[in-house]
Amino acid sequence: PSAAADGAAPGIDFSGIPATIPDEMKNADGSTPEGRHAAAFAIFLAERETALFDRLAAFVRDECGCHAPLSSLSCWYNPVQYQLPRSHFDYVDDHFYVDHPKFLDQSWRLPSSCNNVNPMCGTPMGAKSVEWRRLMDKPFCLTEWNYSGPGRFRGVGGIATGALGALQNWSGMWRFAWSHGRGGIESPGGRMGYFDMNADPLGLAAERAALCLFLRRDLPELPASYPLALDAAALVDPRNGTAPCELPTALWAGWHARVGSTLEKPADAPCASIGSTADEVRAALAALGASEPAQGAVRVDSKTGTFLLDTKRTAGGFAESGEHEAGPIRFSLHDAPATVWVSSLDGEPIDSSSHLLLTHLTDVQNTNIRYGDPALTILLDWGKTPHLARRGAADVSIALGTKPGAESPAATVYRLDTAGRRLGKVPSTWEDGRLRFTARTDFDPAKATILYEIIR
Repeated sequence: PSAAADGAAPGIDFSGIPATIPDEMKNADGSTPEGRHAAAFAIFLAERETALFDRLAAFVRDECGCHAPLSSLSCWYNPVQYQLPRSHFDYVDDHFYVDHPKFLDQSWRLPSSCNNVNPMCGTPMGAKSVEWRRLMDKPFCLTEWNYSGPGRFRGVGGIATGALGALQNWSGMWRFAWSHGRGGIESPGGRMGYFDMNADPLGLAAERAALCLFLRRDLPELPASYPLALDAAALVDPRNGTAPCELPTALWAGWHARVGSTLEKPADAPCASIGSTADEVRAALAALGASEPAQGAVRVDSKTGTFLLDTKRTAGGFAESGEHEAGPIRFSLHDAPATVWVSSLDGEPIDSSSHLLLTHLTDVQNTNIRYGDPALTILLDWGKTPHLARRGAADVSIALGTKPGAESPAATVYRLDTAGRRLGKVPSTWEDGRLRFTARTDFDPAKATILYEIIR
C-alpha cells in the first residue's frame, strides 16, 4: 500500500486484498487466475505512473516555467488501467505499426520477421487498437506510425491511415521516420529499411494520400461519437481481472463513429463496454445512424482485403486484383495487387479539376533482397539499390466534366519520376465522359513509373 503525500496521486488501498489468493478466487482446477494477478500489478503501475507524471509535470511547469502540453505512456504496454493516469495528461499519445519487425536472433539484427499479410483482411478491417486508447475529452496524437518495410502492403498505409485520422479527427500524426542518420538526410535515396522514408519511394508516394485526407481534410470527421465507457472504481479492483483497452471484435467501429474511452459515461448516449459484443456494437451504431463506414465514403471488404475511398478531391483504393469503382475513378488491376487513387491538386472537385495526381503503387523492394520463405515473412538480407518496382498495370478511367463550349476535357496525361518531373506523355482516350489510360510500372524498364499528372 502507498499513501498520498506531498501532492502525489491518492494511493490505492490494497489492505483488503489477501496476500494469497483465496480458494474461492482460484480456477476450477485450483490454478492461479493470472488475469486477477496481472490486474493488481497493472493497478500498481497505473498508480505509480500517475504520481510520476504529476510530479514531473509540476517540475516542468512550476520550476522550469514551461507550459507546453505534456503527455506520456505512448507505446507497448497498455492495460486498461492506464486510462487513469492518461486522464491527468494534457493530451493522449500513442503509436502503431503494421509489419513492425520481430527479431529472430539478436535485437535489431537480421534475420527478422513480419506478418506481411493484407491488413484489410479480417475483423479489424484495417482499423487500429490505438483508437480506443484515446480519451474523448482530450486531444489525441500518433507520434509514431508506419507501415514498415519490407512489407508488401506499404502502399495502402497512407490512404488508410490518412482516412482513419481524418474520420476520428485526431489532432496530429507523425510518420516514423524520415532518417535514422545524418547520411540519409544529406543524401536521401539509399536502400529501403524498416522505417526511413528517405529511402522508400513507395512509402513517400503513399504518404501524399494522408496529406490530402488528413491535413487538407478531404475526408471530414465522423458526426457520430461512440465511446468505450470505463468504470474508474472497477479498474482499481484487482479482483475484477484485467482487459485490453480495446474491443478486439469491434476495431472496425472506428470507420463508423469517433471512438475512444471515457471515465464519465455520457448521459443518455450509446456507449460501448469492455464486454460489448460485435452485434451489440452494430446495434448501437445503427441507433446512431452510423451503419455505413464513413457514411458511405469508405468501403472495406474484409474477405478480399479491398479498401475503397470516395471523396470529392481524393478517390481510389487498394485491391489485390479485379475491377473496382470509387466515385469518379474506376480501375482494373493486372499482374499485381496495387493501391490506385487520384487527388485534385488545385483544390477543385476531381470531376472539374484542371490539375490531378494519379498514383499507382504495386510494391518496391531492394535489388537482391533475400527472404527465407515463400510468403516473404522472414528477411535474411536487405540487398542494395537500385530500388525495384514490381511489374503491374491498371486500366484507369476518371469521370471528368467538360468545360463550357468543349466537346472533351482536353486532358493530357504525363508520367512522372518520383520527384514529380515529367518523363513523357501517356496515351489516353476520351469516351462516354471518361478519361481512359493505362498506368504501368514498366513504361521504361530503367525508370519505373508510379506517378502520373493529368492536366486540362
